[in-house]
Amino acid sequence: MERATFESMKNKNKNLVLNYIRSNDGISRAVIAQQSGLTPPTVSSLVKSLLDDNIIFESSIGESKGGRKPRLLKLNNDDNKVIGIYIGPKSVETVVANIRGDIESTLIHDIDSSISMDDLEALVVASIEEVMKPRNNYLGIGVAMHGFVDVETNTSVYAPLLLQIKNFNFDFLTDTFGLPIHVENDVRCKLWAEVSKVHSDHHNILYVNLGHGVGGAILIDNQLYNGSHNLAGEIGHSIIQVNGKLCECGRRGCLQAYVSGLSIANKAQEKGIIEGNQTAKDLLQLADQGNAAAKEEIANVGTYLGTALINHINVIDPDLIILGGGVSNLHPYFMETLNEVLENGNASASFGQAKIEISKIKKSASSQGAALLILEKIFS
Repeated sequence: MERATFESMKNKNKNLVLNYIRSNDGISRAVIAQQSGLTPPTVSSLVKSLLDDNIIFESSIGESKGGRKPRLLKLNNDDNKVIGIYIGPKSVETVVANIRGDIESTLIHDIDSSISMDDLEALVVASIEEVMKPRNNYLGIGVAMHGFVDVETNTSVYAPLLLQIKNFNFDFLTDTFGLPIHVENDVRCKLWAEVSKVHSDHHNILYVNLGHGVGGAILIDNQLYNGSHNLAGEIGHSIIQVNGKLCECGRRGCLQAYVSGLSIANKAQEKGIIEGNQTAKDLLQLADQGNAAAKEEIANVGTYLGTALINHINVIDPDLIILGGGVSNLHPYFMETLNEVLENGNASASFGQAKIEISKIKKSASSQGAALLILEKIFS
C-alpha cells in the first residue's frame, strides 16, 4: 500500500471539502467540519486555498445558531469550466460545462467515416480552441469515444465506424492544453450522465444503447465497471439465438442482428412494411398511424431484447435498466412484450424485478457524460 504523504492527505482533504460544497447549494465551514470529521482550523485552511484558487466563493450569510452568522460557500460556476467531447461515427460534438456538469455551449462538426487520424486530431484541437473563452479557467477535458477504449492509456483502440481510427492516443490534448484528460467509451459516458443528473439514487445499473449498433454499460456499487479488457457491457454481441442471423461482427445470433436500427429496418423492408430506402424511424411513424404490421414488427424487438436482458439480469442483478439510443423511441410498441418476456423467463423475478426506464438525457448525453467524468476524476 502506498504510504500517505502530508501533501497527498492535504489534497484528499481538499477534495473532500470541495465535494461537500459541490453537493450543497451553500454550506458553512462549521457544517463541513461537523459532517466531514475534519477540524475547524483544517477546514478553514482548505477553504482559504479554494477561495484563493477561485474555485469557490462566499455568498449569502446563513442563519445563526448562536454567535456570528456563518458565510455560505458555493462553487464558482461562472469562471471554472470543463470540456466534454463526443467523437461519434458522423460528428464531433464539443461542449463547455460548468463544474456542476451543466452544459453551457455546444459545437458540432460533421465528419466522414474515412477521416484520417491526423485530420481527427486537428479537428479536435480546433474545436476545443473554438469553444474556449480566455476569461474562464478550464480544469480538464473529458472524451467520449465511439468503439473500444483503453481507459488506462487514453487510447481509442478500435472505432468500428471510423475506418482509419485505430490505436488513436489522446495524450496530445494534455500536450496542447496542459490539462488533465479522461477518455471513455461513449455509452459509459451516457450512463454516467444519467447517474450524475437523474438516477443518483440507483447504484447498480445496466444501460443498453439501441442505435445503429447495440452497446451497453454497467454500473456496480456506483462505479463504472469496465472489466479486465474494457469490454464489459457489450450486450449487443451476446448470443440470443444459436446459428441465428449474421451480425456485422461476423458471428451469428448476436442481439445486434435483431434489434439495431439497421436490422429492424432491413426486416421490415423484407416484409414489405416499409420501402427499401426507409428506416426504423419510418416504421415508428407507421405504427403511430395505426399500422398493425408495423406495431407487430416493433413488438418483436421486446422479445429479442428481453431474452438478452434475462441473462444479464441474472449475472449483474441491477436495480435499474436504462434503454437509450434512437431505437428506444420505439418503446411504446415493444415494452409490453419486453416485460412479458422478463416476467416469464427471469428465475430471480420473485426476489425483485429491475426497474426499466427510457433514458432521460437525450441531447448531448455522451459529451455531457465525458465532462462529468473528468470532473469526477478531478474531484475524487
